[in-house]
This record gives sequence, C-alpha cells and structure tokens, in this order.
Amino acid sequence: MFYTDMDWKYLFPCGGKLDARMLATFDPWIRGLARLSEKGVRKALRARWSRAPRYLAPLRDKLLTYTRSPLVGCGSSPYVQLAFGKGPGADVEWPWLLKEWRTTAGFDRAGAVKYLLREKALTQKQSKTLSDEDLEDECRRHWGYGRAPVGGTTAVDAKGDSRPSFYLPEPATEDVIRARLDLHGLTRRKELAAFFAHFDGLHETVPSHAGGFARVAHLRSLKEMADLRPRLRESPEFSKWKGAVELFRAVSGDSLLFHQDGSLAWLETSERTIEPKWQDLASFVKVYGAAQPSEVPFDSYYEPG
Repeated sequence: MFYTDMDWKYLFPCGGKLDARMLATFDPWIRGLARLSEKGVRKALRARWSRAPRYLAPLRDKLLTYTRSPLVGCGSSPYVQLAFGKGPGADVEWPWLLKEWRTTAGFDRAGAVKYLLREKALTQKQSKTLSDEDLEDECRRHWGYGRAPVGGTTAVDAKGDSRPSFYLPEPATEDVIRARLDLHGLTRRKELAAFFAHFDGLHETVPSHAGGFARVAHLRSLKEMADLRPRLRESPEFSKWKGAVELFRAVSGDSLLFHQDGSLAWLETSERTIEPKWQDLASFVKVYGAAQPSEVPFDSYYEPG
C-alpha cells in the first residue's frame, strides 16, 4: 500500500487528531474506536465478534492475530486497518489534508477547478472539457504528489506500508442486512446474514481497489452484473446462477457468487465461466481463513497447500 492510496492514517487513540467536522460524519462505532487505545480497540473487536457462529471462527480468529490496527481513510470513508507483521511504515502516520474539491456532500466541481487552476495543473479551457469523474481523478493524482507522511524517512515515504492487511468498515445494521437479503431471495440464509453482521465489507486490499467482500447495502445479483456486462450471459451456467449474489470480488476481477441454495461458485469474468466450488459458506470460510492475509490475493486460481 502506497501512501497515495489512502486519504489519511492515524494510530490509536486518534480522536483528537482528526478534523472534528470529518469525525462527526463517521458511524458511531468508528467514532467510539477513535477515542480508544490500541489495547482498547482490540478489546472492542473481540466484543464485536464474540457472538460469531462457530463456522465463522476461522476468519474471526485469524483477524484477531493482527499486530497493529491504525484507523485509515479511503474515499471519504474510515476503516480499521488490521495489519499483520512488521515492516517500514508501520508506525508512520499520514495526515488528513483538506481536499478543496470534496465536501461532506460529495464532489465539488467549482472547488476542483479552483484547486487545479491554482496549482497550474490545467487551464480554464481544459477544465471545461473534463467530466466530474476526470476532474476528480486529476485532483487525486496532483494532490498525491505533494503529500508527505509524518515521522517517516524517504525510503518509508516511497514504499508506504507493505504489510498484508485487512480493512474493516463500520458494521451493517440488522435492518439493512434483512432488507437486502430479502430482496435477493436469501431470507432463509441465516449463515449469510451472520457473515454480513460480522464481516460486512471486509477488504484484503486498499478499499478503493478490488479485493474484498461486498457491502450488503450494495449487494447485487449476477443478473444485475450482466445488465452492465451483457456477455456474462454467455456462460452455460448463467440461468442457474443468475439470481446468485456477488459475495467477494477478487483483485483479478473474478467474483465469488453465493447461490440461494447456500453453495458458492467462482465467476471467472474474462472466460465468462462459472465454476461451482464450495457446498456451503462454512467450507469457504475455512479455506479463506487459512489462506489470508497473504501477499498473494485470493481468487479463483487459489489452491490450498
């Protein structure tokens, strides 16, 4: 992870280091963590997962072996980084800096243009030809060049924090979990509801990248994915799996699908093939908990051992 991948990073306790206006927008659970010591955060995580069913234990127990847990920001959202091992950058904080092109309400085009013009990153004429998305990308690229972590060395600044890590967002509410599973015909899949209650949105890479579990609030079916990528319908297994939901998106672009019958399959996106893999969620969690965290991302090519 390079420091330009994240908006900020602070070691616990960090409530007094974060901008009060930004802190006020965080989920109450995250705000509570910000005031805790490193030891207090570990205690809070143990409490959050204390009622996890036995079949989720391989992942829960692995997560609790982390060595450091700073609070980081990515895409205006906070995450607890569960980092494993030691390495350069472990104790380096990256300061939050005001982005003139973003407000709590989202992207501010006028602020973006003002910022880029002042930094001489583009001309007024060029700014009129760029979409909001392109303008924000340009702001991010330019802004990253001038950032500098606090307390680091040149070598650390360049490399960032390369330790294997998970990124944990705020927990999903029971109402959201129930509503989203009901929508996809998964009301009876209590094991999936428990998974989202404990590990909703867990990421094995920086959250702005692929490589993590879905947020239940944004859960989508294979059919919905195919509406955006029609060639996915070419898979011989599409009719059987079209109602399945994307549980995990790998760095490679492959998707792990969860079927209404409780089984899981890999959608190998480039080949447009669906390969049934696990009969139940417990079998998958056992494999995933043993495989991660690792420098090698988890995807359809992973083989145990």
